[in-house]
Amino acid sequence: MRILLVGDKNNGVHYHRLLIPYQRMLKTTDHEILTITTLEGEDKDGKETIISVSEARQIDVVVFNRNISFRFNPSPIFATLKKAGVKIIMDVDDHWDISPGHPMYSYSRKTNFAGCCIDQLRYSDYITCTHSHLRKQILDIGIPKEKVIVCKNAIDPDELQYSQEFDYGDKLMWQGSSTHAMDLELLKEIEQPITLCGYHYSEEWFEMTSKIKQPLIKDHLPVTEYMNHYNGLGISLIPLKDNKFNRNKSELKMIEAGWAKKGVIVSDIHPYSLLAKHGVNCFTAKSQSDFKKYTEMLINEVNLQDDIRFRLHEEIRERYLIDKVNERRLEILWNCLKV
Repeated sequence: MRILLVGDKNNGVHYHRLLIPYQRMLKTTDHEILTITTLEGEDKDGKETIISVSEARQIDVVVFNRNISFRFNPSPIFATLKKAGVKIIMDVDDHWDISPGHPMYSYSRKTNFAGCCIDQLRYSDYITCTHSHLRKQILDIGIPKEKVIVCKNAIDPDELQYSQEFDYGDKLMWQGSSTHAMDLELLKEIEQPITLCGYHYSEEWFEMTSKIKQPLIKDHLPVTEYMNHYNGLGISLIPLKDNKFNRNKSELKMIEAGWAKKGVIVSDIHPYSLLAKHGVNCFTAKSQSDFKKYTEMLINEVNLQDDIRFRLHEEIRERYLIDKVNERRLEILWNCLKV
């Protein structure tokens, strides 16, 4: 089977939701995995083009995350793929309705991002998503339940950046991008320095660092290297404000921090409730004062740090390895062949 992954290889979502799982399949199946940034382009005269039917007929399955059209006009692409007999799998890792205050809110309204995503959910043959809560949101817009399959985020232990043994340190850390600017407000009461990993020179990052009493920074790393940020750092702070958009995110940050054997403090909301066990494998915070309280507790109780971080790591090993999750993806691919 020839499977085409569509998306930007430098994008974190594409890396986790498409590249990692499907490239892992190369080690366990005889499927052929191809990658391309976009199915849209321009001819020599500057006229907009899309993949042709003859080109599409060389592919069995196309897989993409969130949006297949940079022009926010997926209908022509879907029509061509359907005409060529190509099966389409859409992956969804976030809710399509972006909440006010999010850096992408205005852009999403201008481009009709939500409407574009909903159309693609309806056009696709199968949909993969990160957890049952997001699956319910998809079913609520009328998508047949047999088309929507949960494939949670998972770790490939053989992927270079995950195969290393991580150093443990005593500094607080936060890992993320400028799309989480609002979430950092939950850390504003913490007195100790916090290393913010993923820094870009931008107005958004200046604003983010202003929310922290003693900010330190580590520069942005490529998606294939950013787990190196965890080296030499200790407690991982994972704040997430409670709104509809955030409740449909995944627990990936907690999975990665646990894999790196970090002590973790997370916001007490879904999606972290899928994994978090307060006082057992992490601490869950309901407020700014909780983040401060549990941070100080863990700093002062190193044995407690060790207890929760090793328990979390073992749970990640038991529940979040890629081969188990890929069994669901393989089922979808075989179903594509049958139809």
